[in-house]
Amino acid sequence: MGEMTFVRAEKNGGTVTFKTYAQLEAAYVSGDLHPGDLKPSVSKVINNLLQPVRDHFANDPYAKKLLETIKSWQKEIDAKKAQAS
Repeated sequence: MGEMTFVRAEKNGGTVTFKTYAQLEAAYVSGDLHPGDLKPSVSKVINNLLQPVRDHFANDPYAKKLLETIKSWQKEIDAKKAQAS
């Protein structure tokens, strides 16, 4: 991914950029990077990584049909679980 920047208020240390995972991990383990700063930034990165996949399933007719089929199977599984309880 290259580098990752965390935009924080100045009172929380200001914006910080990590160029390696090791730097990020060390800052988190030491407490220099708060979980409240880590979670939203990592969520944003994950969403950006997943967006091309979402676009593919939304725009490709075959993939869209495949996703619909899988979702219908999941509904069947959920209904069977509900009946069993």
